[in-house]
Amino acid sequence: MSFPIVSHNGNSIALLLTPPNMGGGYSLTYNVNTSLDEGLSGRESRRVKHEALRIEQECSYTMEAAAADAFRKTLPNLGTAYIGVPLWCDYLLGSQWADRIHNAEYLVQFSNSSIVSAASTLGANEYYAPLLVGRFKDKPSGEALTQDVLELSLTVKEDSPWEYRIACKDTVSPVSFPANLSPDWTAVNDKWVDGIELEAIGDGRVSSIDGEEKVSKWGQKAAFTLSSRSEIRTLLGFFEAAKGRWASFTAPLWFRPGTNTAATPYTTKARFAADNLTLNFEAGNVASTEISLWQVPWEINGVAGETPQQPARAFFYKFTYDLPVPQITHWTNYEKPLTRTGDGTYMPARIEHGSIGYGLNLDGGTVELTTDRFAGNPLLKFIPFNAEARLLLEIREGAPASPDAATLIWSGEVAEASGSGKRIKAKGDVFGAVFERKFPRFLMQQGCNVTLFSAACGVVKATYQVNGTLDSSIGTTLTVTCGSTQAENYYARGEVWVGSGATLERRMILASTPGTGTQVLTVDRPLAVNGAGGMGVQFWPGCDGQYSTCGSKYNNKLRFRGHPFMPRDNPALKRVATNPDARKK
Repeated sequence: MSFPIVSHNGNSIALLLTPPNMGGGYSLTYNVNTSLDEGLSGRESRRVKHEALRIEQECSYTMEAAAADAFRKTLPNLGTAYIGVPLWCDYLLGSQWADRIHNAEYLVQFSNSSIVSAASTLGANEYYAPLLVGRFKDKPSGEALTQDVLELSLTVKEDSPWEYRIACKDTVSPVSFPANLSPDWTAVNDKWVDGIELEAIGDGRVSSIDGEEKVSKWGQKAAFTLSSRSEIRTLLGFFEAAKGRWASFTAPLWFRPGTNTAATPYTTKARFAADNLTLNFEAGNVASTEISLWQVPWEINGVAGETPQQPARAFFYKFTYDLPVPQITHWTNYEKPLTRTGDGTYMPARIEHGSIGYGLNLDGGTVELTTDRFAGNPLLKFIPFNAEARLLLEIREGAPASPDAATLIWSGEVAEASGSGKRIKAKGDVFGAVFERKFPRFLMQQGCNVTLFSAACGVVKATYQVNGTLDSSIGTTLTVTCGSTQAENYYARGEVWVGSGATLERRMILASTPGTGTQVLTVDRPLAVNGAGGMGVQFWPGCDGQYSTCGSKYNNKLRFRGHPFMPRDNPALKRVATNPDARKK
């Protein structure tokens, strides 16, 4: 069977549709990601990091010549393409689709090896299977049985956009462990732990004891045989609802040799011991697994004011590229898009930040960002060139279920960014470049203290604006077709804008020369993206801050903010006379 690379929703997916050797081993592992903090007393705080299961499918393949050849020929051309594989336990006719184990957003239609929406009408006599999109967990390595036959085991782990997520078909309550599921008694392990640790101090016979404040608890592990697709769906639905270790629930203790007491109960509050569950399929409707549970004694009656099951947490990153028309982008570290009313939709991105540093010093309030070079990443404006404007950042934190309630935890300016391979490291500062400003702002000096075209200056910027079209860009020399005939260097110290919107580039003018219907501008650095002719251009003259320029060029002497007639040297200080001939006294 072929191993084609197809384009789907803008993604490249290599479809591996070769049927596996089910007798050689077939398993599915379901993963969630929970952070767990445990206190000295044994009380826990648990937070789930995502809501959709992440699935791994491991299959054994025996590929004969045609399939092995197609597989090997595709591997060198994979590049960054995803791997798409059917969930073979749900390989069913359309007429059997109600008996599936999983719900997927997309399916494989085997009659034409295509990807179809799960919402489409399925042909009763067509075969379908849920589409798992991800990456190879390990690089393929197989054993050649003959010159034409290859045997190998492949594991594809789910690693794909939210639109390809897979869930269990059945919704199961996470309040109690399913009553219809019992161990098969091939392997039941009973265990008990407490927090006591012994340490020898000195050469005596009695050890030092630590950790006695931790409450003891029971644990158990048992093997299960799930003998129907209904039982498989029930267990998966329960694991999905419990979100691995996150939720506690009422569960039986499978080994209970004596009477039911508070210390040795028949039922208790427990949670899953791990964030993964593996099903080993013997057939499409039979699977075996091992389940491990830990008792959570502090949650049997609960502790006032404590919530062990903390909601998921998402961070919302709002970047504002402070151009004349601000360019705003929204990103989140969460697995799916999150929308804040009146703010916008935050799209999933590979982005995170470190701890936010605050202190008594005014130079505190910094944060470090880590991202990769995903499309639209605003930090790319710093690499390899300087950004055309300030890049402002707001970081909010909140529950994915209620984005509008997210609270602002940091606001400032991205001060710098650097790249290493695909990674970008950036530093944000609450105060930006405030501490780099000149202080005091108004000095006793001959030159002007204010910026040209500012409110204090009073010169209207629009009066001196020249509109034109970029004719050519060679290095730092821009030739602009326009109606200006101003003399040489009239626009020196000024500014030129090329392009518009998100790709606007702004440059300082170092020199200018009039031409026939043009102005030739020498700028401080070459254009990065708008060098092609035909781009719109706007430019303005500059000012050297001298009183004479303020009058002759802008007729603005009355608003000059300097002291043009003050002496250059301090009149309160007497110049020391020097003797040009050191030999004379």
